[in-house]
Amino acid sequence: MGITRPRQFDHFNELTRRLYGDVLRDLKLTDESIDAQDLHQLEDSLALVNDAIQHSDRFSTYSVEITPQGTVLTSNSDRAHLTVGIMPFLLHAKTRILDRMRELRSQEDLSSLREEVVENIADPSERERVESVFQAREEAGAEAKQRLAREAVETAAQEARLHHDIQERKERLDVEMRFRRSEIRRSYLQRDMIAGAVGPILLLGLAATIVTAMFNRVVVSGTVSDSFLLILGYFFGNATNQKQGAAGKKGGRKPARRSEPPAMPTVTITETPKPADSLPNAPSGGAAASA
Repeated sequence: MGITRPRQFDHFNELTRRLYGDVLRDLKLTDESIDAQDLHQLEDSLALVNDAIQHSDRFSTYSVEITPQGTVLTSNSDRAHLTVGIMPFLLHAKTRILDRMRELRSQEDLSSLREEVVENIADPSERERVESVFQAREEAGAEAKQRLAREAVETAAQEARLHHDIQERKERLDVEMRFRRSEIRRSYLQRDMIAGAVGPILLLGLAATIVTAMFNRVVVSGTVSDSFLLILGYFFGNATNQKQGAAGKKGGRKPARRSEPPAMPTVTITETPKPADSLPNAPSGGAAASA
């Protein structure tokens, strides 16, 4: 899914290993114990781990809750995000046992072959018997290798399916946690309660600042004035929207369409000429004629 694994999942892996570490040590199925065993001990361990896988319900399971702070165990199954068991650790131990058995069996076959050749190569009659022994050993070894290979493939497929299922659940849980955090943040931002609680305090503080500056004859900066007007306009606009919404719900009518502003009336101004004798300092007729 291409999602980066958060750190709480690393803590989840550490927690599960710590929960089943004592059980694996008691069964001698840890990596250190398996690497120190010989072939016969590995065969016993393989039988033990197969029995444990078939009866994995006998082991305890744990309910895990993954929080932003880390991974914690919970007794409330409703709050649990994951239920972990010992199955992934048993499959890992079986895979390691099979790999170790293949490695030791090859070494044992080579050493046995060398010993048989050295002891019986001088006698021709015994050479035929040694060859038959070698053939039987080779057939048994090949059959054992095929059986171990089949078991290894089946175990690897089962472990891969289990790992894929766990990883998918982790990633789905990570996406869900991120979505919840984003929803919580958005709900906080959308709440009017914060604006209603902080807004009046800021409004009163700015108003007191402006009034104090006026009495002390101090020039108020434009930022303070603009902030005061912005907050005041927000509250007036909020109150107007709430009133309009309440009136619309109560009346059940659609909001009125926006009407065009009325056209301005056309005014015609007619200038009437005044008589000549009404003008001040009017010249006489002769003077007017000579002019």
